Amino acid sequence: MPFKRPLIFSKAVFLDLLAVAGVILLGYGLFLFLPWVGYAVSGFLVFLYVLYRTKQIQKIDIRDAMFFGGLIGLGYGLYLKEPWIAFAVCGFCLMAASYLMRDET
Repeated sequence: MPFKRPLIFSKAVFLDLLAVAGVILLGYGLFLFLPWVGYAVSGFLVFLYVLYRTKQIQKIDIRDAMFFGGLIGLGYGLYLKEPWIAFAVCGFCLMAASYLMRDET
């Protein structure tokens, strides 16, 4: 029976380590530019990678991404004007969306 450990290591662990190293380097480079940009991009990439590795990314529709992208844009634009307005409006949008998306049982 052949030894299959190198195949498993090269397909699973090595690729994960390579992805983590890439996120760390990218995050640190962006952290030197602006700290919040480094944290935001690194967190987003880790989130996407976890979704990909757990096979949950197939369950995400383009409408989900557009909804949250639009909500983030709306929130950031209002935050530049007044932070309390941004939190109130985005909270209302999330509350309304969750109310509209509930199951009718």
